Amino acid sequence: MIDWPTDLPAGAKAHIFWPAASGGSFLSAEDANTVVFDAIPGSVAYIPIPALQMTAGVGTTPTTKQTYAGLLTIDLPASVRRDAKLNVLVRRITTQSKVIIPPPPAPQIHRATSATAGNTITWRVVSGAFQVTIPVVGNNELLAGAANTLAILKARLGAMSTQYRWYPVVQRLIGIVSGQVSGSGGNPSQIPPSWNGWPPKKHCSCGDGDDCHHGGHHHHHKHGDDDRGHGQES
Repeated sequence: MIDWPTDLPAGAKAHIFWPAASGGSFLSAEDANTVVFDAIPGSVAYIPIPALQMTAGVGTTPTTKQTYAGLLTIDLPASVRRDAKLNVLVRRITTQSKVIIPPPPAPQIHRATSATAGNTITWRVVSGAFQVTIPVVGNNELLAGAANTLAILKARLGAMSTQYRWYPVVQRLIGIVSGQVSGSGGNPSQIPPSWNGWPPKKHCSCGDGDDCHHGGHHHHHKHGDDDRGHGQES
């Protein structure tokens, strides 16, 4: 269930990419694994999720339900206003049920009785939600953010197994962000993978190591367990 904001410009379109599902059977399909639909301002869109498969347990491993990795992208028309901030609320709605067992019938003396079947009631509940915030910015600001994101995504993809269910999602996202970089005047092929983003952070070159007082400024570099936790304070 997607709540579209009233200030969303007309002509926006949404895409949902589910690598493990076939989209063509339940909505308008952009390709075999992607559904596309109009994002109508102020409306609510209900998107059916393909049935989940059960993975049989082995030994002491319990039977589990398969979960999908997915990617939601929203294309805005050229009429969108710069500096606008659009908030899209996404909620997952599931069905729960319970069998109501009726009380036993009053005892009958002269005739046998049969058990009365219980009635099943169902209701809809929200099982999860998140909000997508879309800030509309100019090319320079978009390029800086997209280039930084692209470097990190490339590093994450390089660290993933190709069998991991999020691998094709990150792979597609890299293609989308690469398009943002090139559309803003950058060259995505010149941005290497980096857990620290792009452009590379400048470090003090005085040669005194991680702690220095070069030029009257104190630079302290904090290292986490790996390069992903690297940061700095000035």
